[in-house]
Amino acid sequence: MSETMKMIADIGLIPQISLNDPEDAGPLGRALVKGGIPIAEVALHQDTSLKVIQTLSKQVPDIIVGAGMIRTVDQARSAVKAGARFLI
Repeated sequence: MSETMKMIADIGLIPQISLNDPEDAGPLGRALVKGGIPIAEVALHQDTSLKVIQTLSKQVPDIIVGAGMIRTVDQARSAVKAGARFLI
């Protein structure tokens, strides 16, 4: 099992977030980490989703960011390039 998967199992839940404004990602990510939930899944169903992943990855290094609703290889590649550490 990968280190990321071990961390996900230890946390025990994955909140799914959906933001219209990527600038809200940093404050939300920091609040999750502060509250003891250092993980978030961003569903790729908005035009801003990849930017939200990128912002979380850069501004909140202690959070595990993932991408959800992946349907294509291109989406998976884009999500990983943006900073996603897991895909759903």
